[in-house]
Amino acid sequence: MWYGGRALRGSVVCVAMTLLYAGSSAHAESFTDALTSAYHNNPSLEAERAKLRATDEQVAQALGGWRPDIEADAEAGKARQNASGNGFPVNSGNVTPRDTNLTITQPVFSGFRTVAEVRSAKAAVMAQRADLADAEQKLLLDAAKAYLDVVEDQRTLAIDQNQESVLQTELDEVKDRLHIGELKKTDVAQAQSRLKGVMVSRLQAEGDLASRRMTYMRVVGQMPDQLEQPDLTLDLPKTDEDVVNLALRNNPVVIAAAYGAQAAHADIISAQGNLLPQVNLVGSLTDSVDQSSLSPERENSASIVAKMSVPLYRSGIDYSKTRAAQQAAAQKKFELQDARDRTRESTQNAWEAFTTAQAAVKGFGEVVDAASDALDGVRTEAKFGTRTTLDILNAEQELLQDKISLVKAEHDEALALLELRAAIGELTAESLHLPVTIYDPAQNYNRVHNQWAGFAQNTQDNPGDKP
Repeated sequence: MWYGGRALRGSVVCVAMTLLYAGSSAHAESFTDALTSAYHNNPSLEAERAKLRATDEQVAQALGGWRPDIEADAEAGKARQNASGNGFPVNSGNVTPRDTNLTITQPVFSGFRTVAEVRSAKAAVMAQRADLADAEQKLLLDAAKAYLDVVEDQRTLAIDQNQESVLQTELDEVKDRLHIGELKKTDVAQAQSRLKGVMVSRLQAEGDLASRRMTYMRVVGQMPDQLEQPDLTLDLPKTDEDVVNLALRNNPVVIAAAYGAQAAHADIISAQGNLLPQVNLVGSLTDSVDQSSLSPERENSASIVAKMSVPLYRSGIDYSKTRAAQQAAAQKKFELQDARDRTRESTQNAWEAFTTAQAAVKGFGEVVDAASDALDGVRTEAKFGTRTTLDILNAEQELLQDKISLVKAEHDEALALLELRAAIGELTAESLHLPVTIYDPAQNYNRVHNQWAGFAQNTQDNPGDKP
């Protein structure tokens, strides 16, 4: 009773959700439609794109180390001045001092910090681009899994519904034969038991489908209609070792970790630059008016000087920052090794899951054919009285389970194939040839990395054509 009640509640939820979203936007009916909708509508991917655009600005900030600082100051006020000589007043009066000053500081040498900071910022941009590719792959994999899960549950539900219809027909036949004395009450009870069991299974399948439809809605952005098992192919290398090597080269997690290590190494040089001399050219223009009651005329001055500062000791902070940067670089090095190890593990597991699911699909396909033939034989023999009602029910139950196992194996095969594509970096919208405008991460970078002034044009996604 408990399982039946839970399944019944799941069925009610399924019906309610179907009615709730009946008037929503057009359904994604194909596998490509589902991935396309997720690519366009998912906010997490938009957030990663905005994060990359923010990271692009680090290059502009680092390049600022080559550019001048320009400051303008102005002062104006009122003053009363009294001047005396040998105890006698000489001059006095009110003045209105006004002073303007323009200072330009051009860095010449900054202890190699600017070179290192630019290198670190560019590596950070490349790492974030790889993170964006990884986020895109995860989103498309989630959308694909949501699609395959709905397909699996829809097919399972259809099998249960068909079996329920078959068992209901057989129960009616058994009752008719009971009335004419061909069968006994035991046969009726057996048929009723199997029918109740498949009804519970059908209710549970409806509940599972309702849950997975909501997951599909969250990831893809719209409720699914009746979906079909996609026909997926991938030209894989012949051995698992070749697949792993390909993943180690192309997996975005590994690529991001590699660029992260490069950025950390550049940060060491930047921190060490604080211990080296700094050289700047400083130019200034000054215009002063009415500074003294003794000489109220205008005064102008201009100068340009070379200024060098040599840090001797600044509380040991610069040494501490250098040591911290060295440890951060060591951390990134180990993270790169960990990323490679995890990628190797996940790729190997996906390969094993794919080959296992392939064998399972082939095997269960043959099992279903054999079980179907066996059921036909049992039914034929039952007509001649050599088989019982229980024999028929057992054969039907075996065929039902074999069909469900085949559906699951086909689901697992498709999912493992997609996981392999993600491992080798080929689960992006571009590699899948989705009918979308591909987001170009270089577009914003090319616009802002060398920009001297100005604000963002907008904060939204700016997809562009690939160069």
